[in-house]
Amino acid sequence: MTKTFIVLIFSVFFVMPLRAQQDPELEKIESVISCLSDNYLDTINMRRLVEETIKTMFERLDPHTVYRTKREAEEDAKKQSAFKRGLGIQFRMFNDSMTITYVIPESPAQKAGLKPGAKIAYIDREEVTGHLYSHADICEIINRNKKDSVVLGIIKDKKIRPMTLFKGQVPNNSIESYYAPNDTTVYVRISRFSTSTGREFREVISKFQKRKSRINLILDLRDNPGGLLLPCIEVCDNFFDSDRQILSARGEHRDQSYFSTEKGLLHKSRVCVIINEKSASASEVVAGALQDWDRGVILGRRSFGKGLVQGIFTLSDSSQIRVTTAKYYTPSGRCIQKPYTPGKFSDYGKELSERKEKGENISLKNLKLDDAFVYQTIIKKRPVYSDMGIVPDIFIPEDTVKIADFWEDFAKNGVIDNFVMDDIDNRRAEYLKKYGTFQKFKSMFFIDSLLLESLYVYHVSDTTKMQKITGKDYDKSINSLARERICTNLKARYAFFLFGPNESRMILNSQDKEYNAALELINSPEEYYNVFDN
Repeated sequence: MTKTFIVLIFSVFFVMPLRAQQDPELEKIESVISCLSDNYLDTINMRRLVEETIKTMFERLDPHTVYRTKREAEEDAKKQSAFKRGLGIQFRMFNDSMTITYVIPESPAQKAGLKPGAKIAYIDREEVTGHLYSHADICEIINRNKKDSVVLGIIKDKKIRPMTLFKGQVPNNSIESYYAPNDTTVYVRISRFSTSTGREFREVISKFQKRKSRINLILDLRDNPGGLLLPCIEVCDNFFDSDRQILSARGEHRDQSYFSTEKGLLHKSRVCVIINEKSASASEVVAGALQDWDRGVILGRRSFGKGLVQGIFTLSDSSQIRVTTAKYYTPSGRCIQKPYTPGKFSDYGKELSERKEKGENISLKNLKLDDAFVYQTIIKKRPVYSDMGIVPDIFIPEDTVKIADFWEDFAKNGVIDNFVMDDIDNRRAEYLKKYGTFQKFKSMFFIDSLLLESLYVYHVSDTTKMQKITGKDYDKSINSLARERICTNLKARYAFFLFGPNESRMILNSQDKEYNAALELINSPEEYYNVFDN
């Protein structure tokens, strides 16, 4: 069988051929499969049998050695690519109507002049209004046409006008949002590390450095599961002088180290990195390198703890196996992989919830730090720990104010976004006149009791199958300690649809404890540098 071997550390970075070796154990497996195929009493679905065998085999290894079907592998590749082919629109289906909710910058849709709020009557002469189409159905209609162009019927002034959009490269950006909270600081939130992350990061930093010769950075890596290695190294390159080790990967068949290449754009800047328990893999590489070199302050909660390097082997049917080939080590020499037991990966998956049960997310006193795993940072000789992810320099407890579960159901079922979009559609001219700029919106737009009441009424008439909430439970929720967060989240959705993702994040960050702690610290040089001396 011909196989292609792709080795990754968090994803692809080189390709080489893999030659099958003549091994008695491999011959045994082939003999068993051949015997079953030739002799079993019923017809066997060999593909399914082989796939289940592979999965069972991997359960005896480690949590990150996994099998991916062809379809899963293709989806993985799409997520990591810098661009995807399409129109560059986000839309919603509600009340049998298709409405554009967001137009991706620099996409074919934006270049054609398509705006959020536009209602679509048809796609290539196929009506999409008045039909029970799902989001997936609409995507299938758009992609069904193999031509380079799509004709949309735009409803305007009760008339339908055709607009031709040419399919093209749509940026698949990994930087979710960025902005400058003040003249000397830039905030950047990276959602994953993909092929374009390094370039995106430099472009953002360069954009702000044109205005100021020196800027400081708040880097938000919360909920970032990781991704590709090279873009991760490219991001780290911006923080150091040349020839500083960023990480090393060591295993039975590899020993490789990565170093900074030149003086980075931010090599003299103050840097704060925000992490949480869902920051993993490449996110931990960045945080670990900055922490070990005493180059940045890490805030938040202990990270996930993934310190294993995967290689991807692409098989002849385009399915893939991701095989752990090495452990990675931060510059101080520590491996941050948390413990696991082969064959008991359900326990590994429960570890994050166990942290919560032990109270680690609300108090650092509930985190047991073992002196057997202590290392030292390179410059200031501060204690740091291995085998447990990245422990932050400044612990910020999780917000314990609980929002009623039905608010999450509202969001998942599209109730909140549908309500906001309908309200904006009905009052767009009024909103744009009253809040023509984001600064006006930020200071003058409030979520009042009338708007919250309107949301409740809206949810009662909602056509989704979501269970309806009693007025008593709703009133109890909006009059609880969670009211401020509820209103902030709702205002952020208005900001998203009226202005975009950067402005939406500004609203969310206004009530974010981790962000505000980082902002306060980075704006105080004395307090910032004291962190490294304590």
